[in-house]
Amino acid sequence: MTIDVFKLGYVEMLLLFLLKDHDAHGYQLVQMLEERSGGVLTMKAAFQYPVLNRLMEDGYISGKEVYVERKTPSKVKRPARMRFVYHLEPSGHKRLNDLLMEHKAFTEACNTVFRI
Repeated sequence: MTIDVFKLGYVEMLLLFLLKDHDAHGYQLVQMLEERSGGVLTMKAAFQYPVLNRLMEDGYISGKEVYVERKTPSKVKRPARMRFVYHLEPSGHKRLNDLLMEHKAFTEACNTVFRI
């Protein structure tokens, strides 16, 4: 079973958390989410970009264009590809902590209701 995190409303918290330890580009974030969740959590790459853009507008993350060499060898010289790499800003760390505290309180309240 896979769970689309976009439908759950956890995208902002998960993206901030994935950027906590190191900078990453968009597709890397999707791969990291799937890898860290053992394939249970998924996110379509196209759906994360509006959230990333909003996080940038709010000052929680920043980004820069980085050119990387293509991985596949080719006889034809092809230019490096551009990746947009995201970075968690200090205000993003605070936002992440706030979201994690909200999530913890929500989970504890649900567990009380469910009597877990």
